[in-house]
Amino acid sequence: MMTALEWRLPLVGASRSTVRGFWAAGILFFMVIGAGGLVSAIEWLNEGDPSRQFALPKWLTLGRRTA
Repeated sequence: MMTALEWRLPLVGASRSTVRGFWAAGILFFMVIGAGGLVSAIEWLNEGDPSRQFALPKWLTLGRRTA
């Protein structure tokens, strides 16, 4: 999305247009979601048993039991 803005592709609209504003808002939205996802992934790896870092948290297993 950012590349489309930088290269001034016709898809993103003219300068100072409403379409370009929506593109910029979309980019900001996806950047916030990406940053939040990265923080969540780091927190997920940080907590729990170090030998099982990639195991699903208990609240995400949906009642399945592991032996």
